[in-house]
Amino acid sequence: MRDEMLKIFEHSDWSRGKEGVSRSGFGATRHATRHIRNAMPRLLETYKVKRLVDAPCGDFFWMKYVDLTGVEYWGWEVSESLIEANKKNYGSPTKHFSLGDITSDPFPDADMLMVRDCLVLLKFDMRWAFFENFVASNIPWLLITSWIAPVNPWVYKNGGHKSHSMTAAPFSFGKPVEFILETAKVLPEGEENNPDSLHRGMGVWHRDQIAARVAEFVAAGRPIDDPRKAAD
Repeated sequence: MRDEMLKIFEHSDWSRGKEGVSRSGFGATRHATRHIRNAMPRLLETYKVKRLVDAPCGDFFWMKYVDLTGVEYWGWEVSESLIEANKKNYGSPTKHFSLGDITSDPFPDADMLMVRDCLVLLKFDMRWAFFENFVASNIPWLLITSWIAPVNPWVYKNGGHKSHSMTAAPFSFGKPVEFILETAKVLPEGEENNPDSLHRGMGVWHRDQIAARVAEFVAAGRPIDDPRKAAD
């Protein structure tokens, strides 16, 4: 994935020229991340996280406001320019930044992997490749973005933007251990059945939950069902 995504991300800036906005876009502002930022210290304590892998880490815009006392942080990115900037601006004995492709590079040992607003940019085969890669790691907990929606829209090209639901088919990973809603204080009634829902958050899944579904996917021959073929 790295070469393909580099063409998209290396020189992209989703801040729209707005001062005080992350290069990763408005979803990474202090306001947009307020719920997950407030929850992070408790999550790190609850799941006994001493080493956290954040992939992709972007420009470390919002994470710099999170209290990471006692936690070794590893930020991964496919963008070399972002990694070099992060090393210069935020690198320390407890904060490390390096190039990494979540779909293929082996993850370092850690207590939790955080993947925020990434799979929305990947086609289904790349999403499955990531899950297989995660299952192959020794990381027990996955903290990942998931939409509140009953369907996963088909993704025709990497770099587009389509919501990703961890609980909807074809991924169907089951309910998270817990879920931090990011787009509202309380989910509106009936929103879980709204295929056009704009609500999302970050959920915690154990590797065993992911591994069971990935094993079924692999045993079935890694089927990727393109709805365009069904329409032919």
